[in-house]
Amino acid sequence: MKKENFRSFYIAFSVLFSPLIFLLIFNLYNIFFGKSGKELLLERNINLHFNGKVISEYRQHDNHNVKVEVLNNGYEYKVWQEWEDLISVGDSLNKEKDSLYIIVTKPTGEKIKLDYKVLAEKRYGK
Repeated sequence: MKKENFRSFYIAFSVLFSPLIFLLIFNLYNIFFGKSGKELLLERNINLHFNGKVISEYRQHDNHNVKVEVLNNGYEYKVWQEWEDLISVGDSLNKEKDSLYIIVTKPTGEKIKLDYKVLAEKRYGK
């Protein structure tokens, strides 16, 4: 009877605590050996490529109220909070692949260069 109790306890322990132990190991691995937030931000955005004129904008309420710019080609660009005031309807956006810059061209011809490296340093430090 004691063996059956031990076996039941072992099964219950395995089912309940194995996911927690796995999650702990996964998080510790990422903390010590994973990429930093800065590296992930740059890696995610270097391959983006889009070009077009902003025809409308809206807020994604179910996604932390992120501002989204809709381009004339249908592409939807989610704007980083730090850049929200720099992009508006009527602006042209250009982001080349393998580049960390977005060029915003205002209707007046003024150009603003948005740099993902600067954004990453503001968010995660140098």
